[in-house]
Amino acid sequence: MPNGRRKTALHKVRLTTRAVADARPRDRRYIVWDDELTGFGVRISPSGLRSFIVQYRVREGGRGAANRKQVLGHFPDLTPPRARSRAREVLRTVAQWRAHREGGSPSIPTLRHAFEGYLRSRPGIAEKTRSQYRRCFERHAPQWFDRRLDELGREDVETRFLALSEHPGPSAANALPG
Repeated sequence: MPNGRRKTALHKVRLTTRAVADARPRDRRYIVWDDELTGFGVRISPSGLRSFIVQYRVREGGRGAANRKQVLGHFPDLTPPRARSRAREVLRTVAQWRAHREGGSPSIPTLRHAFEGYLRSRPGIAEKTRSQYRRCFERHAPQWFDRRLDELGREDVETRFLALSEHPGPSAANALPG
């Protein structure tokens, strides 16, 4: 921490294929942030794995609000332009959600839309796993697919989880992605 109090972005460049490929692993993982899109970066692991990430704050509150990081995919399977596009989509969704919570935009996605976005944002998930996720949702939560996310509360999820834990059992309840 250069200023002794908080971390600052030490590595900020235009994330291109060459820039990502040239980033060298170190003893500890680090993030190279994109100089064009705030919150978009590539995390370089000591093993050499390069993971595109997007970082955002779910709630208002500046530095006091908790950060969330989401892995978008891995280089070279995912190119920087496609990763940047996915990061913009995630940031747009977060902004819409925040605007709605503050009384703005009414365009909250349905669970079906969010679920499909979840699957799209994780290109490394095997097709068998994707089908298992779909099967679990279609079997255990079909009544929620067309409900908007702001209509589903924590109590709804906990009630459904407890019901599934009773019948057919804990493995079915734990199989739902999330």
